[in-house]
Amino acid sequence: MDDQPTLNAKLAELETLCAQLIQQHQALELEQQRWRQERKQLLDKNLVVKGKLEAMINRLRLLEQA
Repeated sequence: MDDQPTLNAKLAELETLCAQLIQQHQALELEQQRWRQERKQLLDKNLVVKGKLEAMINRLRLLEQA
């Protein structure tokens, strides 16, 4: 009984699967990098808006006291 063709077929299948998994992994890493960049941008915008809001609240408090 010659298992060589069966083993070769399974090996080829595993090589294909491995290549697909490598591609998927690279795509996921790229997507993760994009999400991190977007998160950083949103956090930066949040800080800017928070600062503006605090400034407006302080101005309103000053107007109330005047």
